[in-house]
Amino acid sequence: ELEDKLVKEATRQFARGELYFSYDFDLTTPLQRKHEQLVKANGGKTAPQPTAPSSNGSSLPPFEEPRPTLPLWRRVDRRFFHNEHMLRDFIAAGAHSLVLPLMQGYFQTSSLPLPASSGGEADSSAQLMIISRRSRERPGLRYQRRGVNSDGQVANYVETEQVLLVHREEQTHLFSFVQFRGSIPLYWSQSPFSLKPPPILERSSQENKRAFAAHFKAQVERYGKVTCVNLAEQSGKEGEITAAYQKGVEELRDDKVKYLAFDFHKECAGMKFENVSRLIERLDDTLQEMGFFWRSSGGQFGTFRVSCLDCLDRSGVAASAFGRHMLLSQLASLGIAVQPKDNPAFDYAFNDAWANNGDQISQCYAGSRALKGDFTRTGRRNWTGVFNDATASVYRLVQGAVTDFWRQTVISFVYGELSLSGLEKYGEELQSVDPSNEVRLARVRAAAIETCAGMDEGEIRIGGWTLFSPHETNRVQSTRLEEKVVLLTNKSLYICAYDFTADKLSEYSRILLGDITALQKGEYILSPKEGVWSEQHWGLVVYYLRQDTRVNVASIKN
Repeated sequence: ELEDKLVKEATRQFARGELYFSYDFDLTTPLQRKHEQLVKANGGKTAPQPTAPSSNGSSLPPFEEPRPTLPLWRRVDRRFFHNEHMLRDFIAAGAHSLVLPLMQGYFQTSSLPLPASSGGEADSSAQLMIISRRSRERPGLRYQRRGVNSDGQVANYVETEQVLLVHREEQTHLFSFVQFRGSIPLYWSQSPFSLKPPPILERSSQENKRAFAAHFKAQVERYGKVTCVNLAEQSGKEGEITAAYQKGVEELRDDKVKYLAFDFHKECAGMKFENVSRLIERLDDTLQEMGFFWRSSGGQFGTFRVSCLDCLDRSGVAASAFGRHMLLSQLASLGIAVQPKDNPAFDYAFNDAWANNGDQISQCYAGSRALKGDFTRTGRRNWTGVFNDATASVYRLVQGAVTDFWRQTVISFVYGELSLSGLEKYGEELQSVDPSNEVRLARVRAAAIETCAGMDEGEIRIGGWTLFSPHETNRVQSTRLEEKVVLLTNKSLYICAYDFTADKLSEYSRILLGDITALQKGEYILSPKEGVWSEQHWGLVVYYLRQDTRVNVASIKN
């Protein structure tokens, strides 16, 4: 029954229209990065540009692929290779033709009508392409995955590239602009059982600092300068996490990471979403410095990191505003002046692409279309959109409180974060598992090792581990296993029984290294449902002559 339920939900997830693929084109890598790889492959020389057609009427392809002879799965950005875990056996076997990477996100091309050129050329059009790439590094659903993990990876991380291809006066021009969104990179969570739950900050300040720094280190290495645009409320329920976000950037002390707070709900109160233009005005200098990628001219320097709480609705409006500004700037660089208000077909095509993109990303994370989508789609906010948003909000509440637990469990299983036994555990507890819980448990175990290490008798500790061991002595197999702390020093091997509930050492046995006669390592299968690889099932047997055992006995007296 559980297997049937799993297959049904996994099939439903793969059939939702969220996954994209190409047989020979890398969808996961921005054009500027591909161009840089081509230049590097050509010894630092600029790759040939697709400008004027040749005498036979053909032209160079505008989307040239670097390293085209490599298997596609080796060229893609691993962050967006969503079925890599499912294909690991084919990858290990070198069956490259059977490995087809899937990207989750959105893809759309639209035709933008342009005014006639000054040379008398008839009205022409440009091709607009929107590619959104959703990361697999912290996969999951809205209330099930929030914030950051210990590796600095955040929930709902989406890189969006806007590509513009213009044929003008017998020349082809290729532009792109990249920005990304992602959950606020701190440890935090929200309850799925209310409509507007407050975000709750978690973990210690040091743990948050480490994860925060790891996140931005990776982004700076990838994009250069990062401008964080925080659209969350500066007060009220969202005020605490907003303040922590700003403080984190300040304590980071990195000139390549900038922070700007724009309280979207306050600035755009009264359904005046057009006030997002104030954000563009505040970032005018940054936009000019950042620029965009133009294949025949220059590149983009830095990017925007847009976020609110969900990184869906408010983030979508702001991201489309950045995209519109850059699109008009790219056209202006070719001497093409477009007034969207005077060109409704142009305005509709742009708005439609970005609204569809927002709906798709929202579908991936929240299970419903994006809120505020009427403004993104039409440029106007009205009461019909408000009522539609209210309906979608209630639907999101039902999803988060009822169905998302099972959906998240299936996602974790498909991505290799959860074993079959973990899947069965869901059937008992009806609760999805967050991989960050394993991190917490690892820290508890590390603390137990440190506590046990305090009883070394003047010896030098070499290492410490927590391992499962049969409850009975001199047994290899047992129906009851205990987690023991094992310490290795320069003189002895300690096997410690640790009470994790009382946080104390209850008993330990000391074996002198000279008394160890043999070590045996081999497969030790606790459960075949824990994994299929032999390295996931191993055990160690220690043969020795004698041991010294000490017991920590404590009693309560009046």
